[in-house]
Amino acid sequence: MQIKFDHVFFTYNVNSPFSVNALTDINLDLNENNITAIVGRTGSGKSTLTELINKLLTPTNGEVHINNLVNAPKVKIKGKAIKEFRKEIGFLFQFSENQLFEETVLKDVMFGVQSFYPKNKNPEELAIKALNLVGLDESCYNRSPFDLSGGEKKRVAIAGVLAYQPKLLILDEPTAGLDAKGKKEIMDLFKKIHETGVAIILVTHDMDVVLDYADKMIVIDDGKIQKIGAPKDILQEDVEQYNLETPNIYQIIHELRALGKNITHDVCDIPSLIKELKHHG
Repeated sequence: MQIKFDHVFFTYNVNSPFSVNALTDINLDLNENNITAIVGRTGSGKSTLTELINKLLTPTNGEVHINNLVNAPKVKIKGKAIKEFRKEIGFLFQFSENQLFEETVLKDVMFGVQSFYPKNKNPEELAIKALNLVGLDESCYNRSPFDLSGGEKKRVAIAGVLAYQPKLLILDEPTAGLDAKGKKEIMDLFKKIHETGVAIILVTHDMDVVLDYADKMIVIDDGKIQKIGAPKDILQEDVEQYNLETPNIYQIIHELRALGKNITHDVCDIPSLIKELKHHG
């Protein structure tokens, strides 16, 4: 999927006393089939940026090009064109389990397929394939989604998006409220989904998740892009200036360096740190 931001500005409540500038002169290409993390402090503009990709918002100025569609202030897009475009983008909000509404799990997961592909004769087959991918078997199919555990509800919501086979998945704080085990399980699932050919844009405050799973990260602060690069490079810098937490592994490395240990910049996880410490004795 081709995504390009060309001098994009966005202001909430424009031309009112309550106007707030959310994005300022954003120029960005997101054309790689990566897991791309968009990070920044609360209110930095990262969620606004993703909502422009899905045309939940329209720029105040500038243009967002998504494949053949242009999201710009004076460009009119008919409902059918938006529907055709949106079926290529799956959007999971922070509490994705709140997106559930149907009587049964299977009906809920089938809904997206039936909406985007009303002529499809096998929505159930696609729904079951998606449920299998997220690790839910037939014992769940006829249950109410509201009777499931929190983790199961999240998986049903993910399956509901995957069933209509989007090319891009946008995740807004997917690990919010999860413990360490839950974070690993859900992020391992998204990594598995990515390996099927789905590009992922990840909005998160969790820098450990970014370091472990993202190929690329974009740091936004005060509505402007501050950094773009590999997580292992950016996160070794002073990221606290952007109100981001230094990942646990780098906190340990900083402390070891302060004690005189010569730790190279290639170290970015516990196994490589142990190997480095053994090498230097």
